[in-house]
Amino acid sequence: MENGRTMENGRIMENSRTMERSEVKAELGRELDRIRLSEAMKDKIRMAAGAESCGKNCGNNYGRNDRAESERMRSDQAGTKRINMLKKKKAMYQRILRTAAAFAAVVVLGGTTVYAGYRFLNKINVNDQTLPELDQMKVVDVPAFPGEPDECGLIDADYSSYDRVNSLLGNRFLDSDLEGENPYMQVNVYTDNKDFGIISVENYLVGDTDDYQLVEDVGRYNCDPGAVYSSSVSLKVSYMLSTEQEENGWDSDYLGYYEYLDSYVSSAGYRVNLIGSTTNTDPHFVTEKTAVFVADGVRYELQGRVSMETLKEIVDSMKSSS
Repeated sequence: MENGRTMENGRIMENSRTMERSEVKAELGRELDRIRLSEAMKDKIRMAAGAESCGKNCGNNYGRNDRAESERMRSDQAGTKRINMLKKKKAMYQRILRTAAAFAAVVVLGGTTVYAGYRFLNKINVNDQTLPELDQMKVVDVPAFPGEPDECGLIDADYSSYDRVNSLLGNRFLDSDLEGENPYMQVNVYTDNKDFGIISVENYLVGDTDDYQLVEDVGRYNCDPGAVYSSSVSLKVSYMLSTEQEENGWDSDYLGYYEYLDSYVSSAGYRVNLIGSTTNTDPHFVTEKTAVFVADGVRYELQGRVSMETLKEIVDSMKSSS
């Protein structure tokens, strides 16, 4: 009888440890969604941390099914640019949020961490370098985004129009006046309607790119480069909905093949950081660049294979849509 109780206690302790590890894995997966990182690099981090999967199960059930899902994810990693992550209870989220990103940096960079960057709120880190400070993010007043939340309290919705999403949120966010909407636009809204919201737009601007072809198995478009735009330009809009999120800040990391290029003040008075890819050193190759700025408390990220001059023109084209 005593042996039976001992065995049962052992199983309870092991189950408890398994749940704790699962919670950490889930939060690590969620944090990776906030880091600009290649899918191959993300999988290396997950494998090093033992986080084989990030399915929509609130992080409490990991096992054979998750390993199978991990294999599927690895097979799709070349084209998959966004992974649906999880939201845990707020207490666990706040406790692990920054630790996960710092741990990711340790794995990727072989011991170089970004802890120093986390002494400040709303910072942009490129590997171990904290970039010049942008304007501060702050709570914004927008309508609740329509949709049925999942078991974790998250809405994860796809649209084909940024104008439509912006309208549903009260036309609160900036929009470029360079061109109208295009049929290749892929918009995702990810929010809990309480603390945060993220709008991701693939093919936000297509410029002079051409011949868009949908790659069915990954759900993304390929295109031919133009003379000015070597790729389409994507947009990411991140906004805060609560004072608690504002107090915790919103740090972002660009890890791996990225470098800081420049900082400047746009024509509208926004402080802008420019980040570039280092994957190709050919002087004739147009590398991917990202412009990050905060306008009226909302963070915007524009990314594409264009020149710095073109990217600055796009930043200047972002105007109020209200």
